[in-house]
Amino acid sequence: MHAIAKLQNRFPQTFPKNPAPKVPLKIGIFADLVQHAQELVLKEAELGEAIRTCCRGTRYWTCLVEGASRVDLAGQEAGNVDHADAKRAQQLQAGRAPRTRPKPANVPSRAGPGRCP
Repeated sequence: MHAIAKLQNRFPQTFPKNPAPKVPLKIGIFADLVQHAQELVLKEAELGEAIRTCCRGTRYWTCLVEGASRVDLAGQEAGNVDHADAKRAQQLQAGRAPRTRPKPANVPSRAGPGRCP
């Protein structure tokens, strides 16, 4: 997504590139970003989608540890992750854990000779 790339280039300490670990974002960082929308040549909707994308997934949820420092756009401390946010991140990670289903025994394959399964 080009919006995330713009955020990573403009605010590298706040939006680190993979494989660097993500950092907990300041509560209300979207409002701060809106002030930079014109400079970034991004619409509010694009910023909102970029923040939603950045804040979902195990890479982000892993950084939400109780007491961890949240960062603002300058990469400076702007509060801490509270117990409720850390617990929610753990629940989201647990829900995302890979689920394996046992294969039913003796189920014939639909693929015939020369066909891909």
